[in-house]
Amino acid sequence: MSTPARRLPAPLLIAAGALLLAPAAGAATTTLSASGTTVARCHARLLAGAGVAQRSVPAAAATLVAARLTGGSGNWDLGIFDARGNTLGGAAAPGAEDLAQAPVREHGIVVVQACRRPGASPGVRLTTTTSALPGSRHRGLATSHPDKADVLRAAAARRRLAAAEPRGRRQTAVRLPSGRTGYRALPDYEADIAQLVAAHPHVARALVLDHRTLIGRPVVGIEIARDVQRGDGRPVLLITGVHHAREWPSGEIAMEWATDLVHALARRDAEVSALLDRARVIVVPVVNPDGFFLSRSVGGVFAAKRKNCRIADGQLPRPGQCESAANATRGVDVNRNYGGFWGGPGAALDPTDDTYRGAAPFSEPEAQNIRALVAGRQVTVALNLHTYGNLVLRPPSLANQAPPDAAQLKELGDAIAAPAGLTSERGYDLYDTTGAMEDWSYWATGGLAYTAELGSGATTDAGGLLAFHPPFAEVAATYPGLRRSFLRALAWTADPAHHAVISGRAPAGATVELSKAFTTTTSPVLGADGLAGAPLSFPERARSTVRIGASGRFAIHANPSTRPAAMGHPGRDPVGPTSGAVPIVSPGTTIAFAYQSDDASDAPATARFDVPFTIAAGDDDATATARITWADPRNDFDLQILRVHDDGSETLLTVSGQGDTTWEQTTIAADQFNDPLPPGRYIARVLDYASVDKAFSGEITFAGPQTAVPATPEAWTLTCRVGGRVAGTRQVRVERGQRVDAGAACG
Repeated sequence: MSTPARRLPAPLLIAAGALLLAPAAGAATTTLSASGTTVARCHARLLAGAGVAQRSVPAAAATLVAARLTGGSGNWDLGIFDARGNTLGGAAAPGAEDLAQAPVREHGIVVVQACRRPGASPGVRLTTTTSALPGSRHRGLATSHPDKADVLRAAAARRRLAAAEPRGRRQTAVRLPSGRTGYRALPDYEADIAQLVAAHPHVARALVLDHRTLIGRPVVGIEIARDVQRGDGRPVLLITGVHHAREWPSGEIAMEWATDLVHALARRDAEVSALLDRARVIVVPVVNPDGFFLSRSVGGVFAAKRKNCRIADGQLPRPGQCESAANATRGVDVNRNYGGFWGGPGAALDPTDDTYRGAAPFSEPEAQNIRALVAGRQVTVALNLHTYGNLVLRPPSLANQAPPDAAQLKELGDAIAAPAGLTSERGYDLYDTTGAMEDWSYWATGGLAYTAELGSGATTDAGGLLAFHPPFAEVAATYPGLRRSFLRALAWTADPAHHAVISGRAPAGATVELSKAFTTTTSPVLGADGLAGAPLSFPERARSTVRIGASGRFAIHANPSTRPAAMGHPGRDPVGPTSGAVPIVSPGTTIAFAYQSDDASDAPATARFDVPFTIAAGDDDATATARITWADPRNDFDLQILRVHDDGSETLLTVSGQGDTTWEQTTIAADQFNDPLPPGRYIARVLDYASVDKAFSGEITFAGPQTAVPATPEAWTLTCRVGGRVAGTRQVRVERGQRVDAGAACG
């Protein structure tokens, strides 16, 4: 019997980052004015002239200086410099409410520079604060380490690399579209977007996402298309980077792709121009700027930071709280906070764990931003960039789910992976994940969505950080292949055979809106004991608008009207019995456990405990689930399921290696949804990563096939407005690959 969904409490749906933080106690506030304007990069160097205003701030050694602009209009930017004129930090987002932070290593005077842009108000308020700077920038001092899921991914990547590449291969130097030879800092991304938009306003425009971060930063993106200001219904390819703060290459590759497209349009490249006449690209290179700043610019205890700046659930951090060394491991993993299957396996409940899911689905402003972006446009393909593993991962991210578009998801995933030499596979083939962007985006909208894990992880150091952001030349070397991959994704986005089209007529100057309200349900929410409770449900709304041109015709390229989550799935009756439960009982202290290796395949026989089980011919087991629990929270066991072949060799099928829990659970399913698992020999393997008392217990259980769930057809609501008043509305049902003529939308 299914468990009824609980409605999500209303306060947890409020945009947590919508308000700017109040100034810290003792903060210095002054009014700046500039009689002229400047277009020079504000954080590149100290400037002179009527377009800038500067203030000196005394700062002790090992200090974090923050400068915040408020009270102005138009666009002001910031730069922070030491007394010698060296750049320490800056901010270049659109608007007049910017936040710049900078680490100061030596005692002295810091210069804060504010730059007035054309059209901006002549005055603006500047508030500066200083706080203690934790730790050292030396990588080896980081106290936040890669999480267990990253360890598993690293092992898989290294095995693939060893099998695929001969040793000693030399890289060829690659010139990137921007010409850069080193990693960007946060203000570089903002300034690069501003420069592209200023130089090419007909093909690029800056986007400021709906919600500021927890400490008040804007999140910036760029939209690229031919005649980008045209309010039409073109489909969108969305590319996001730096959900995880330490994964710097994901932002670099996203930004280089944006730069490449703008330059290609400027030189009238035939292929790119044809594609961007039929589609749009939106790039958000840094989804999590608060975490990225700490990892990229502060380092030390923050060098391996993965999460955002959430210190306490439901509360904005106080000034200086996020930057405190005591809070370095706190925060929410933004890519476990989306509503798609939130609360299930593959995400943690502990706020200090690297995969902490947050208090509720979409509790974090960074996830809210991408949700609003996807819901407000027809994103038919999305790529969520990460490092590392050389993978393209597609839904489903949990075993024994049935995406109705499984064939298309695989076809496009394979097409994206091939040019860059990546491996295309289902998300759960790596490990279970819930609350990720691509799962929510696909199941809630029908847009085909993927995670791309960039880089091999072959270059690393003792702390494991170089695998996440290796030498920049290695990142640059991957770009030519990834460019071809992204072009394939863009071609798929532009092709109406892979989405839906709703066309019709309306008076010139009218607006036509496509909208839909629906409810999303999470996974059964796992508690601290690993047992599933009731799922949550929460309301969602998708809405996009086009303005009708002189022709009086419109064509909205959309996702199918019925979401994958509402399409149901096939089922079947059992054709045999399910296997009986198999107990897992630890051998106690008689086994010399503990291996603490980055690669579970390195674990010696003395660090593992095997429980063999057999699926007999004629048994109808659609899934097998292994689960163990233990009492002492200091224990850390991992759990695998392997297939044993006739020759005695083993194939790893699935693994659970969370850390910071008192349980592990993992499930296997057949390659095709609801098929019976192949008969034969299997092993549930318990690995002792770091235990105290060697005591655990559990069992292996089996489940038969799922019964059919019928589809619940849904429709888009098409609304025509003339002069702001509703002139017509109708329901439109449309499937993937289908074109529907809605006729006269205004009646």
